[in-house]
Amino acid sequence: MARELEREKQRAERLEQQAARKNESAALVLQHEEGFKEAESLTRELEAEVAELRQLLARHLAQRRHLALDDLAPFPELPTAPVEPAVENPPRWVDFEPQPGRGLWRRITRAERTFAEDSFHTATARWQKEREEQRSRYAEEISAYHSALHQIQTQVDEAERDRLRLQTAVTDRDQEGVAELVSRAIDLAHLPEQVRCGQQVVFRPEHRQVVVQLELPPASEAVPGHHSISYVKKTRELKRTPRRRDDMAGLYALLVAQIVLVCLDQCFLLSDLEGAFDSIILNAHVEAVDPSTGHDIHPCLVSVEADRESFLSVNLARVDPIACLRNQLNAEVSKRPMELEAVEPFLEFDKAKWRIGDPADPLVGLDSKLDLLAIHHRRFEKLVTDLLRAMDLISYNTPQSNDGGVDTVSFHKHIVSGGEFAVQSKQYRRAVPVKDIRELAGVVDVRRATRGFLVTTAWASPMAKAFARENNRVRIIEGGELKYLLREHLGIEAKIEIDAQES
Repeated sequence: MARELEREKQRAERLEQQAARKNESAALVLQHEEGFKEAESLTRELEAEVAELRQLLARHLAQRRHLALDDLAPFPELPTAPVEPAVENPPRWVDFEPQPGRGLWRRITRAERTFAEDSFHTATARWQKEREEQRSRYAEEISAYHSALHQIQTQVDEAERDRLRLQTAVTDRDQEGVAELVSRAIDLAHLPEQVRCGQQVVFRPEHRQVVVQLELPPASEAVPGHHSISYVKKTRELKRTPRRRDDMAGLYALLVAQIVLVCLDQCFLLSDLEGAFDSIILNAHVEAVDPSTGHDIHPCLVSVEADRESFLSVNLARVDPIACLRNQLNAEVSKRPMELEAVEPFLEFDKAKWRIGDPADPLVGLDSKLDLLAIHHRRFEKLVTDLLRAMDLISYNTPQSNDGGVDTVSFHKHIVSGGEFAVQSKQYRRAVPVKDIRELAGVVDVRRATRGFLVTTAWASPMAKAFARENNRVRIIEGGELKYLLREHLGIEAKIEIDAQES
């Protein structure tokens, strides 16, 4: 008997162990399923975040609209006035009064009348109570509404003063007011939270120009560092697969280019400021630490100067953002932004903030003369293009890359008789060598241009002048003549300071 009981006990223990193993196995399967689902969900979130970054410009264009003062200086939202509740009709005795039956023999008993009267009085009392509660609630809502109105009145007054101030700034082209409007327009850009930028803005009324310094997010904050997330059954943990560095670099470069285009577009969408400024210089910087020195650095990753007409002629919905900046807008774009490779800004923000000079003058000295050797080389090329336009030539700057050795292409307004002119701009401190003139002559032949112009801040060597005389299709404009032409056609007083040692 004892042996039988022992066997039953062992059998029960085995069954219990088997059930425990099954339960443990089922729990493990469930844990694995939940782990795989969580990993898949997190990977989808990463993919959605990356897709959003890649489609940043497209998302902006989908919500794009012109901005007015109502958008930039909105009034606070007023509370909704409570609606007085509808009043229900009070109970009527006719609805409770007992009715006699048919025939003369049927009369209303005292009990029936008493019950009807009690029901009517009860309904009337209930109606009066509900009516009083409704009135009380409505009175409380009205009191709260007026209290909210009183509290928000200060905000409404401030918003009214703010809007009046900004309207005056638009009318008077006030420097600080216009800069504030542009800054608010950039704040309204449809950018994800992790890539929102800080900015500083300066309006240069004498230049009819806005200068913006963007503070970009670093790549580590803007671009997801992981490519995917998987679940490992063996360790029962989530494993994050790092994103390849070249993938991160490409995504960050694309992101920076899109942010710059979105911010430029926001500025030009200010319909109330169309007559205030014609161009924008935008420098996009990032705060970082130099890994080689450990020092804080603030490199410029993109610098672009865009005029309203040229920018708005671009079909942003179909462009490659990086190619658009480099080739169409002639921007300085870092080739390796994630590596913090800096570019030279067209105009440093501090200089834009404190210097005042001629409208076409990005860098003016204390003597109010434009230093042609101090300005950025792309600015010098644009200045030469503006000069040629003022001399009745249809002119445009060529892209930075693949320009075929030409900085500016010009046409006489009578194209049939005038033909094409190929122009090179040289910010030299020494004599132009004959090699440059020979190269320009070759470009003129290749392009089948009518003439070639070499515009320089310096002078031509004797051999270069001799070659130009022999080849009557090449013309040299030296520094002295350039200063004269700038003064005559653009009203710009320029200077070219070359040390005696350099000459």
